[in-house]
Amino acid sequence: MKNTYITFSCIDPTQDLASLIEIFQEIGWSVYNKESQVELTFPGDFDCFDWKKVELSKREVTQIIQKKEDAGEPVAINLFYEQGNEGLLFCAKNTADISLGISIYARRIDDRHVDMYWYEKHLMDSLLEKGIISAYRFEVIG
Repeated sequence: MKNTYITFSCIDPTQDLASLIEIFQEIGWSVYNKESQVELTFPGDFDCFDWKKVELSKREVTQIIQKKEDAGEPVAINLFYEQGNEGLLFCAKNTADISLGISIYARRIDDRHVDMYWYEKHLMDSLLEKGIISAYRFEVIG
């Protein structure tokens, strides 16, 4: 199966990942899954991507993201579209190189193709309108 990613960088190089995740939440993407859990990696996993599903407050999520970014570790957290069943894997060490994996609960046209237009409309257009990014690209691997 092919893997689809959206890659981009933020216009403001001083923006931190925790505030970027907050912007995702403002535009309809939640850190909480349907069971009110957060799916993320914790500090100290050193690129092992030891995923955990846990109940955390938004403040705790922000603290974990900040701690990972401060340590130079990749921040990996799943985001979920609040108005549907779609999800994204957010992965970044900083705001200059961000990757969104469209692998969890992907919106598809058919069994083989991701609906890239849907992700443009429900995510990327909002980031462009807010002036967070100036460009992005879709990548299909496999």
